Amino acid sequence: MSNGVSPQQIVCEKSSTNTLENVKFALNVFDFSQIKSLMFICKSHATGRQLRTLTKYLPATIDYIPYTFNAEYSGNIVSRQEWMNSDIGQSRVWGEYLRILHYGQKGDITPLKMN
Repeated sequence: MSNGVSPQQIVCEKSSTNTLENVKFALNVFDFSQIKSLMFICKSHATGRQLRTLTKYLPATIDYIPYTFNAEYSGNIVSRQEWMNSDIGQSRVWGEYLRILHYGQKGDITPLKMN
């Protein structure tokens, strides 16, 4: 709002417990058909899964802008630049990759294209 966005332009979905529910429930409270671009906020190591969830359910005409943040687990920072330097970072990124494969195979997200 400090950058000129009016409160009437902010739509919140508050019932979801995960990304898939968030996107599906958001479809019930907002019409995405006229949206040209969408900024989404997520942990840096989970961006791929978030993007694939959005592209599965929202119109193909939307351009996506990720706004990411570093996550902290038991005092360990997992960032885009440093995830590979810790066991927890490697574990979190590997877990995201496995979730992308799993949810893609289930049809919940846009799957990875394997060549």
